[in-house]
Amino acid sequence: MPEAGSSVYSRPGAPGDRVSGTGPVLPHLRELRPEDYPPEDRFSDRIPPPEHPVPPEVKRKRRGGGILLKLFTALILLLFAAGILLFAAVYYFSSKAEYEPYPAIQEEASWNLPAAGKENVLNILLIGTDARTKDEDSRSDALILCSICPEKKQIVLISILRDSYTEIPGYGRNRINHAYQMGGAKLLAETIEMNFHIRIDHYVKVDFFSFVDIIDSLGGVDVEITEEEVRYLNAYLCDVNLLTGRPAEEDFLSAGGMYRLTGRQALAYSRIRYIGTDFGRTGRQRTVLQAAVRAAKRSPFRGIAALRTIMPAIVTDMTEMDLTLQAMRIPLLLGYQITEDRIPYDGTWWNDTMPNGQEVLNMDFGRTSQILRERLYQKP
Repeated sequence: MPEAGSSVYSRPGAPGDRVSGTGPVLPHLRELRPEDYPPEDRFSDRIPPPEHPVPPEVKRKRRGGGILLKLFTALILLLFAAGILLFAAVYYFSSKAEYEPYPAIQEEASWNLPAAGKENVLNILLIGTDARTKDEDSRSDALILCSICPEKKQIVLISILRDSYTEIPGYGRNRINHAYQMGGAKLLAETIEMNFHIRIDHYVKVDFFSFVDIIDSLGGVDVEITEEEVRYLNAYLCDVNLLTGRPAEEDFLSAGGMYRLTGRQALAYSRIRYIGTDFGRTGRQRTVLQAAVRAAKRSPFRGIAALRTIMPAIVTDMTEMDLTLQAMRIPLLLGYQITEDRIPYDGTWWNDTMPNGQEVLNMDFGRTSQILRERLYQKP
């Protein structure tokens, strides 16, 4: 029998269990102590229970975030690997270009040239020769200064007319296209730097056959041909066809209109000088160059693939690495604004005659140099 004053629901209390009144205090009515738990349910003093357990739904979210992170990392690695492969391919193609450096020009200080890289402008001289064979002693048939300004996101194409009467270092005054025949790209660059006071950073040279291959690798160029131009284009095309071992009248045009010209047709079009004299001829050359840029935009992947044909077709002073880095910039450069012009500028030139009676274009070189430098180096 339970003693008087005790409860059948109570248990003997230990010292300190009592509060007020009589009888033991039930365990659920006081603060629980470690000894109230079975040994297997007690937490170790060294590993306390977590104060804020992670809810199951949070754990699930973290697992989902981990998957996205892995996918993102895999994508980055894939893009990085693709970039490495593209760089390697472009470098391989660049190694096929013919490397022909020329020594640094020593007289540049006296010619008042901008310091290399100071103006953040890259000037590349594009030289088209009239060579029919690889070893032929040729003159420059086309001279186009390609000036790239990343700050203004602009490319300026400036033709230098081949009959320009310039001072050729060591040879006296003559037509500028004779400079290449006398001393190659180095003398031609020196002539431009001395007469126009701009720096030539690099050059790229192509001949007739290289030009044809480059245009064909881009899938042709879209050009509007006038009725008057058709006759002369076909005449020059006959010459090109015979040079390449084709039937004389192959791919003749029948009338004016918009055409996608092949490499041979584009070369014939670029050589027309009986309409608009040499001013018109250089304008057609820039038209083809701009059309080639549009062709590269039309199919960027084909434009990159065309490097396989373009690189072996050029001669340049750029090293394999320099050429690779410039080629890797092509997708960026295709978004630049392209403007064009020619030398001599309007109002700066006049017809003149050499001592041997040949007609040339003379000009005010001080004024021409000023206009050119403002065009290339003026801040946006």
